[in-house]
Amino acid sequence: MKENSRTQVKIFFLLMGLLPLLSASLLFLSITKNTLKETTHRSLQILAESVAKDISQIVLWGYTDIQHLAYSSLPGSADISLAAKMPGKPGFYRFYDQLLLVNPEGKVITSTLSSGLESYADQSWFRKVKEEKVSMVALHFLEPPQAVLIFAAPVLDSGNNIRYILEGQIGLKRIWEIIDKARIGHSGYTMLIDKTGRVLAHPDKKIILKFLDSPFLKKVLQNDLKITSYTLQGTEVLAASSLLTSEARDIFPDWYVVAVQSENEAFAVIKAVESWTWIMLGTGLFFVAMQVLESYAKNLKRPVQDRILELEAEREKAKNQAQKLATLNDIVQMISSTLDLEEVLRLAVTTAGEILEADQGVLMLIEKGSGYIRSKYEYQQSKSQTELINIQISLELYPELKKALQTQKPVIVSDVRKDPLMREVGHLLAKSEVRSVMVFPLILEEKILGLLVLRWHERIRVFKREDIYLGETIANQIAIALNNAQLFIEGRKQEQMKSEVISMTVHDLKTPLVAIIGFSELLMRILSKENRIQEERYLRNILYYANFLLGMIQDTLGVHKMEEGTLKLQEKTVPLPLLIQSVVGQFEVLAEQEGITLMTQIPDHLPSVWVDDQIFIRVMANVLHNGIKHTPRGGKIVLQAEKQENGEIYIKIQDTGMGIPATYLDKIFDKYIQVESRKTRSEISVGLGLYFCKLAMEAHGGRIWAESQEGKGSIFYLTIPPNRVIS
Repeated sequence: MKENSRTQVKIFFLLMGLLPLLSASLLFLSITKNTLKETTHRSLQILAESVAKDISQIVLWGYTDIQHLAYSSLPGSADISLAAKMPGKPGFYRFYDQLLLVNPEGKVITSTLSSGLESYADQSWFRKVKEEKVSMVALHFLEPPQAVLIFAAPVLDSGNNIRYILEGQIGLKRIWEIIDKARIGHSGYTMLIDKTGRVLAHPDKKIILKFLDSPFLKKVLQNDLKITSYTLQGTEVLAASSLLTSEARDIFPDWYVVAVQSENEAFAVIKAVESWTWIMLGTGLFFVAMQVLESYAKNLKRPVQDRILELEAEREKAKNQAQKLATLNDIVQMISSTLDLEEVLRLAVTTAGEILEADQGVLMLIEKGSGYIRSKYEYQQSKSQTELINIQISLELYPELKKALQTQKPVIVSDVRKDPLMREVGHLLAKSEVRSVMVFPLILEEKILGLLVLRWHERIRVFKREDIYLGETIANQIAIALNNAQLFIEGRKQEQMKSEVISMTVHDLKTPLVAIIGFSELLMRILSKENRIQEERYLRNILYYANFLLGMIQDTLGVHKMEEGTLKLQEKTVPLPLLIQSVVGQFEVLAEQEGITLMTQIPDHLPSVWVDDQIFIRVMANVLHNGIKHTPRGGKIVLQAEKQENGEIYIKIQDTGMGIPATYLDKIFDKYIQVESRKTRSEISVGLGLYFCKLAMEAHGGRIWAESQEGKGSIFYLTIPPNRVIS
């Protein structure tokens, strides 16, 4: 403890010493930087003014000398050389790079060098001198980046008329030489710009006569440069500017000399000192931080070690829990994967006992009707097996079971000999080796199915929240699996009863119908011989509807068998035209009675097919019967058949009936579908006929579908696949 206090005092005094040093260093650097910035700006300002003075001197000399030459008398004829005409010293005019004498029409009379132009009449400076009779200076551009300063003055006669115009040229190279020599430091330089931002002189000859668009240059032109940093061509710089001297500004009022130096060079020393200052301060802070970390490391060493041990224990606990959950998940999947009730019960009690490490586990179910609870399976850890038992339980001897059934919540008893719940049966428990009990009700949708009971012998089990959670999870999964198994068993019983009822009903109805059909056919033959046409017609109707009822019964039985997968097709080779004519023959009398025209369009070359002829006849009969039923008197039904290029055979049955509503077109082949009748505006059932057709065509590998427009009729298509067509 004392050592910690000494360390804290040491750190406190180190920080108290570093903070004033840090503040003083930052203040010193700030003052030094501002001072250096002012000094650099002053140096740049002096340089810019000096360069501006030198350039102004060149402009003034050129301007005054050209005036002096023009105002001096030039005796003699114009064909004498210009050098011979100059008064004073022979080398006086050599200040200019070139000197020309131009007549009032702009034609060059003579020149010290060969002139590129023979006439200057179209030059703006020439026109101004000629019209205003004044001297002037102009900047004349040749081929970029070449330009010259032009100094011009009129030569007047005694009548104040222009006799000649004298022009002197000085190349910008004179100014470039001044700019190139004007340097400050390694990166500092000067440049000359005009008011448009065009560079007239610069150490970098590539940008001469180009325009620089920069906020910095706008400050120059506004004469608003301050002691601060600017960005020029991507570099932070310090800068100062100066106009030409007052005398030269009368000639060139819009020329600026700008002196520039990079900020990095100007503050190089300051930045080096600043870097070293931060390094020293960082070293000091690092030392303080190390002292702090060393102190805290010593203080935290033992708590960290303790925490590591705790985390290891928790990790091991979590690992065990994860293993339990993984095992639970695997076994739950096993329970859910079977619908065998006995197997579900055996796996369930075994799973619970193994995961929660119980000595004994019992699964108890509530008997339907009686309400009694009965033990079904028992797991014992010592035997490592699960046994089937069948014992009725008296709840009076098991208060923990009674409470679980009443509250429908888990009942936890850590010590059966001390728990108040078990007081009434204490005399029985004194001889028992059971010490701890957990009871979980098996609940599904608020309905209790049974109980899962876990017991621990000769040891008191301290139950944790994780144990209760695991038990509840197992109980919930057992309830779901148990319910699924029971529903499966009940469903199988119901399916079996349904099959028996359907088979019995079909058999019972089929026998009298066959008798009715047989007697009707016998009576028809008798009446036909006696020529009793009216009675024969009535008997034909009886025979038709008896056959129709028999077909419905056969459809019902066929649907049932096809749904169960027990239908066996009685396939054989049958001529397709014969099948179609057989079906049409069944409906000719009915169609005639209903006033409907029944037609067939069958090609002569239509092949035979490999089908169950009785089932196939019932399919076409169902479709034809629907067409007759929904086609009004005067309508027409056409049955067509055609072999396609891919080998399929299409059978098309088209009627001119009322049509099928679009909302029902995809549903008419469903089982027991209800369709709205246009006549009665009520829902009517279409029965199993079309559903039977769909299953029958699929059993043959074919298809059936319908197209329809309300009020115009319907078309039903049947297809026979190529593998059933006999070429």
